[in-house]
Amino acid sequence: MATSTCTQQVDYSLYLVTDSTPAILGDKDLVAVVKAAVEGGVTIVQLRDKTSDTGDLVRIAKALHAVTKPAGVPLLINDRVDVALASGVEGVHVGQDDLDLKTARHILGPHAIIGVTANNLDEALTAARDGADYLGIGTVYATPTKENTKSIIGTAGVQSVLTALAKAKLHVKTVAIGGINASNVQRILYQCTSPLKRLDGVAVVSAIMASTDPRAATEDLKRLIATPPAFASSASKPSLNRDDIVATAPHIVARLAAKKPLCHNMTNQVVQNFAANVALAIGSSPIMSDNGLEAADLAALGGSLVINMGTTIPEVRGNHLKALAAYNSVGGPVLFDPVGAGATDQRRQGVKALMAGGYFDVIKGNEGEIRTVSGAQGVKQHGVDSGASMLSLEEKIAVVQETAARDRNVILMTGSTDIISDGERTFTVANGHELLGEITGSGCTLGTTIASVLAVEREDKLLAALTGLLIYEVAAERAAGREQVRGPGSFVPAFIDELYLIRQENVVMATEAAERPPSPNGLKRRPSEGSEQENKRPRVSPGKKHPEIEQEGDGVVRESSNAGSSAASDQTGSEPKDARRKSNVADEKKRSKRLFGALLGNLNQPSDREAKRRREIEDRRKAELQRQDNERLEKKQRRLDRMAEQRRDAQRKVDEQNMRMRHKQMLGAANFLQTTTEPKLFYRPWDLRADEEDRIDEQIREAEDQIAREVGEFEGGPIRGKAVEQPPQHDPGEDVKPVEEDSKQTPTPSEKQEQPIADVEEAQPASEASAKSGDTDKPKDVHEAPEPADDANTASNEPDEPAVDGEQAKHKDGDHDECEGVSAGANRTVS
Repeated sequence: MATSTCTQQVDYSLYLVTDSTPAILGDKDLVAVVKAAVEGGVTIVQLRDKTSDTGDLVRIAKALHAVTKPAGVPLLINDRVDVALASGVEGVHVGQDDLDLKTARHILGPHAIIGVTANNLDEALTAARDGADYLGIGTVYATPTKENTKSIIGTAGVQSVLTALAKAKLHVKTVAIGGINASNVQRILYQCTSPLKRLDGVAVVSAIMASTDPRAATEDLKRLIATPPAFASSASKPSLNRDDIVATAPHIVARLAAKKPLCHNMTNQVVQNFAANVALAIGSSPIMSDNGLEAADLAALGGSLVINMGTTIPEVRGNHLKALAAYNSVGGPVLFDPVGAGATDQRRQGVKALMAGGYFDVIKGNEGEIRTVSGAQGVKQHGVDSGASMLSLEEKIAVVQETAARDRNVILMTGSTDIISDGERTFTVANGHELLGEITGSGCTLGTTIASVLAVEREDKLLAALTGLLIYEVAAERAAGREQVRGPGSFVPAFIDELYLIRQENVVMATEAAERPPSPNGLKRRPSEGSEQENKRPRVSPGKKHPEIEQEGDGVVRESSNAGSSAASDQTGSEPKDARRKSNVADEKKRSKRLFGALLGNLNQPSDREAKRRREIEDRRKAELQRQDNERLEKKQRRLDRMAEQRRDAQRKVDEQNMRMRHKQMLGAANFLQTTTEPKLFYRPWDLRADEEDRIDEQIREAEDQIAREVGEFEGGPIRGKAVEQPPQHDPGEDVKPVEEDSKQTPTPSEKQEQPIADVEEAQPASEASAKSGDTDKPKDVHEAPEPADDANTASNEPDEPAVDGEQAKHKDGDHDECEGVSAGANRTVS
């Protein structure tokens, strides 16, 4: 296998390929344009001229070399080895239809720079083995300078070439070429990157040659190449498990409700009203606008964009591309819903155009739509419906993982079991309800929900998408369980109500619970106590080595990786008091029941632990659990004490108000005379006699004395925490009719005190609730809710706080539904 013999250290980061055609160069001077580009920062130049005579080519090459050589910029000639020799430049670039690489090397010698065009894997591998100094990989996107392009390979094709070169251990420089300009150079560099190999540069033509200011255009490209795109995610992705989601989701929902981010929907008119109502229910601010010209102003507001391909005509597609570019430029999250992508050729072309036109943070669709996005051939959809599934679960997982890794984004394939992945971490979710498939726009509004969450959670896009998905599907389950829901018509309003209530519940829980950030050491899980047969699952993909999949008796799928067993065991032993590990083995088995479906990410699950070591760890965990239980009980008692104090203060204020009102009535009645016969009436003659005046004065003094005594007794501190029963008053003021009516209409403090305070139910760990009730046989679609880290884990029959607001959700003991994790892990019911 030949290797590159060129000893020059060449910077390929910004590679200029010239074009002298009038359509590109115009009336500008070629040498002047190249000189400006060199001054702007191009690192290598290729003279490409397919029409000029040999003599003219040599003359132009020498003129260009006089510009590039002093700047230390190599100059190559396209195809023409003879011109390269005659002009004394640094090398040549040959295509697949030009002079072969070995002959060119024989003519030019070992020190010449020789590059080769590669349109596919075979061409790239052959050129690298034959000793090419660099490969020009492309065409990435369609371009007018390539009239006979074999195929457009896109960023996925470039990435596959880079991966193949790395696996073959061929260390050749690589440059992407074809349709690259300032609007897409960052995205191309970002999406073309393989986990094993990166591009060494990009080649541009018209972006510089057609520019009215070549130097400024070059400087702009140089800056863009040197900086990551605004939408780029962090290279390191933290581990993520169900506990992380349960702990973090309430805070994400609370931030969503507090920030109310803009959610820009470019969707079809059929679902605009429904999508707007869903956005309002979860806490975002929707705007329905298909005008791409205003997208830049909207993108500057810090929200997110939903591009729904329900309506696919050239005018709409143009607006989509404008909006996509606007949000990409500021790093605004963009969700793509390729509705009916595999139904018609028009829609397939629309997917290609949009995928080539910008970067999507999340792509959401059914099986047929995601397969079309992945590039699968022969996908047929029945309209916008996915149709009959063509893949097994393992094959679907492989498609989602590979597409997410290729595009460096999050892919969500919806269905009876949802699959979501960012290429490294993969989950399946088994929530939702069949009624979602019976209403129009359920998939479109799921996109609105996820995009709204993305606007406030940009660091971990997979976590944001999972949170949005679970909010949506858990709300559907809760809505379908309502007694008044009889079908699709009654389901929609109940569904919107549940979205709103989940938002309210999570806001309350987020304010009560302490922050519980994900563990920096990743997932540490206990081995399942299930039988050996239950732990056996087929591999994810028959052609690729995958971690084993284990299935518990309740149908939950988990991943097990023996490779990471030892490391995970050491990790577990080194941190036995990790606050995130809150339950023993039996509790964890209960808690795993369809909380968030299967967990298929890169997780290490320990196995084959020595019995002694396991007992030691269990003892430490039990001690930690006991300590946590004691802390919860102490917090509960403190809360109850605070509530009792608040009740006493409130009761004292009510008593004082009632006393002052009664005193005012007593003084008012003392200024009147009273009849001695029944019924007793109060009166005041127009002219008072002396004895009548004396009687009134005496009544006033008696009333004032009684008021003074009562005020003194009250300020001296009557028994607090209990309504003070006022003795019947026989003074004249008590018999005034209006006063009696007011007293009947106003409930006494003691009556208020006796009203049950059952509006808010304390969140209770599911494991404790099961233990108390003795009921371990729960419905299959309900998971045990994990415990929040704050003091919300108290018995559900204990009052948490007084009912102070009639709008607060009512939770009654013995009549509640469990929310699967998203409702902050709290077993709450909305009546």
